[in-house]
Amino acid sequence: MHFYHLFFAFVFMLFGGLQNIQALSIKVTSPRNGTRFERCTDITLKAEADLADGDIKRIVFYRDGQVQRAVRTAPWECVMQGVPDGIYEIQARLTNMSNESVDSESIQIFVGSVADGDKI
Repeated sequence: MHFYHLFFAFVFMLFGGLQNIQALSIKVTSPRNGTRFERCTDITLKAEADLADGDIKRIVFYRDGQVQRAVRTAPWECVMQGVPDGIYEIQARLTNMSNESVDSESIQIFVGSVADGDKI
């Protein structure tokens, strides 16, 4: 009988752990995909996580794959200052207290006199 208890405990932990990993999600909420800004504008990036604030270790904001800022407490936002002309890909990465991470979908923003399809 002891074996069955261990077996069910293992199965519960295994599937419970998988559900926790799948429950991680993050979304860039501001700016919206496709937003246009004037050149040299300060742009506030905001993210929303589907996890209790106390379970979040950090949220890192990226611009074109480069770290802009790591935020360790709510509100989950950062400001990019004086952003020059360009087309930028914005993304956020959530890391929980167990060091599991998940990335948001990327959004694209336009700064200055650029259009979708331009090469900078």
